[in-house]
Amino acid sequence: MKTVENGENKDFCNDLRPIWFYYSAIAVLGLILYFVGLGVRDLWEKDETRYALIARTMMRSGQYILPHFNGEIYSEKPPFFFWTIVASSKIAGEMSPSACRAPSAISSILLSIFTFWFANKLFGKRVAFLSGLLVLVTPVLVHTGRWMIMDPMLSLFSASAIGLAYMGINVPEKRLSYYTLSGLLMGIGGLIKGPITVLMTLLVMSVYLIIRREIRPAFTWKLIPGALLALGIPAVWYYLACKLGGPEYTQVILFRQSVGRFSEGWIFRRPWYYYGYIFPALFLPWTFFLPTGIAHSLSPERKAQKRHVVFLLVWTATYLIFFSLSKSKKPLYMMPTLPAIAMVLALLWNWHMSNPVRRVLGLKIATTCAAVLLCLLGIGIPIAAADYADLKAFELALPIIWALAVCVSAAMAMLWIFLNRPSSSVKSLIASLCILNLFIGIYVAGIINPRKSIKAFSENVGKIVGEEPFAVYKYNPSAIAFFTGKDEIKRLYTVEELRQFLKENPKAYIMSIEGIEGLSDISPPLKVVYRNPIGNTKKVLLGR
Repeated sequence: MKTVENGENKDFCNDLRPIWFYYSAIAVLGLILYFVGLGVRDLWEKDETRYALIARTMMRSGQYILPHFNGEIYSEKPPFFFWTIVASSKIAGEMSPSACRAPSAISSILLSIFTFWFANKLFGKRVAFLSGLLVLVTPVLVHTGRWMIMDPMLSLFSASAIGLAYMGINVPEKRLSYYTLSGLLMGIGGLIKGPITVLMTLLVMSVYLIIRREIRPAFTWKLIPGALLALGIPAVWYYLACKLGGPEYTQVILFRQSVGRFSEGWIFRRPWYYYGYIFPALFLPWTFFLPTGIAHSLSPERKAQKRHVVFLLVWTATYLIFFSLSKSKKPLYMMPTLPAIAMVLALLWNWHMSNPVRRVLGLKIATTCAAVLLCLLGIGIPIAAADYADLKAFELALPIIWALAVCVSAAMAMLWIFLNRPSSSVKSLIASLCILNLFIGIYVAGIINPRKSIKAFSENVGKIVGEEPFAVYKYNPSAIAFFTGKDEIKRLYTVEELRQFLKENPKAYIMSIEGIEGLSDISPPLKVVYRNPIGNTKKVLLGR
């Protein structure tokens, strides 16, 4: 497969540093961005504490096939993500916040490394290195990579499966290997969030092959091992899980959680134009560069790269169209397109580095917009965090230093681009994003943790309740169960259930949110035993 290194631009061959240098640079920067201060805050409601409770229940029960949450079968997701949390916790020796978030952080770093590998195959080392760095420092990936959430891992397996499938099409002599690896990743992806990884890989590749009119050459017997892995790996788990879970679980996991989300949108229901405004916001600040990047990539000057660029655009467009048609929509459904977007933008930056005398108005406008946005965030986030955490005047010195560092780097990016120094400009943008991401992930997360974490409240509730009967009313029990060391807490949904529980357990304690509907209907009334504001709500422990 012809790459830029093989003859399109000799400029790419100027850097004689070995390939391991780039992998090492991305890995080291990734470790700093994603692991420094990873445990500075507790696990927060609701996703983190829910996933942690599921993983801990797995460890205690030894039931790794069928996930359980609060004493019931958890039918929303397959178990692979929970397996990685269990493995990480066992390696760390405890289920700490850092251990629980490590799978997401590692997935984010690996996604950046894969982007470098893939882009290097298509466009050469410099475009690849830029692409990997752009992915690595993108705020949405850093934020989710420092969170106990499935999307970074799903993005890694989805993007890698798509990229390897494309390599299989373009490198006939290694087609079997690439197809097989792609199938393996699709199969594992099916154990994270169901069949979406397989479906999107097939859709992206099918649309691309139809556009290129290359369907017949791509479909050979070499697809068979990959197809068997893509379908066989999740099929084995689905068979075992459905056998253990029974007919109701089978109906939910096979249909409601996959087909139902797309066709009915019973959760996260959004209008069809949702991604029209969410997609640009999701990938800021790189969104400002996209129009110029796409126009440049499709220009006649990039004719030798057009095949690859078309694939990257098809990759992104297929995700946008498919999930726009879906009734259920979330911003992070678009994250697997990040490598494609990064490569398009890296091509733009690389071209300008190779031709600094050629002025690109769109690039200067985009850099100015990105720099202004970073300055606003650098100033606004410390102010908002200080106000939220109610910091004293003497505690503001550190936020001011962080803010200045972000703003100075962003301003330098704008200055360099107007001086026709694109390399210095993009380095300054990346530096500004690194500082901003670390500031949010370490400092901001640390100072708002006391107001966001329910850990201290839960531990005090556990001491007060002791061995007395205890239930939660109209409240998700994941956090209180995890921090009190319980695998299950009785959950009450209606006033009738609350009355019946109190009738059977006159000395019981009830945890809920102060002022929630139904509490005032109980007679004799429940008294507040312990109260603590967490976030925007007041959690209360009630008793008689």
